[in-house]
Amino acid sequence: MRSVLGAVADRRTWYGLVYLLVAAPLGFAGFVFVGFSFFFGAVLALTFVGLPLLAASSRVVRAFGALDRELARGLLDEQVNPPRPFVAGRGLLGWLQAALRDPVAWRARLYLVLKFPVSMVGWYAALLVGLTGLFWLTYPVWWQLSGRGGLYQNTFLDIGYLVFRGGAATHRPVAHKLTVHYRDSFYFDSWPRALLLMAGGLIL
Repeated sequence: MRSVLGAVADRRTWYGLVYLLVAAPLGFAGFVFVGFSFFFGAVLALTFVGLPLLAASSRVVRAFGALDRELARGLLDEQVNPPRPFVAGRGLLGWLQAALRDPVAWRARLYLVLKFPVSMVGWYAALLVGLTGLFWLTYPVWWQLSGRGGLYQNTFLDIGYLVFRGGAATHRPVAHKLTVHYRDSFYFDSWPRALLLMAGGLIL
């Protein structure tokens, strides 16, 4: 218990949460940029636009990598050594050739492609656990304040409710329409069960 409470009080825990929440939209932006720049660069490669576009995107993906390193340093206290700087050749053709062959830029593209699904999983897990824990922790309040009516589905547990039934609420009449339940077999519809769920929220 001391270890768990210590992790909650540790600033690194909350900085890590901020990192997860910030990394997800950045990961999405990087993934979209890599996809669009590579697609249009390849499609337009037969013209004089495609290769310069792909070369210019090399500088942008390097900037994404630098931003990620700064986030890791500022929020996680992780020191990631920067890669070697970009060295352009002579003239426009030299710059174009160096940018297209830049191994750091190609590793950055691969990193951004892999970062997107990983960051989205981390973002979803952080929000799901955090919001569920907060909702369960305050559940006795919402449970008592909700009046009689059609039962609201528990969106935190019943994935089928969201995916297969489009989020439509059931019309089963209950004393408290905001009652957490697991399927139709177990309802947190009494004070002992409400306090049990509250304890589960504290654990989350």
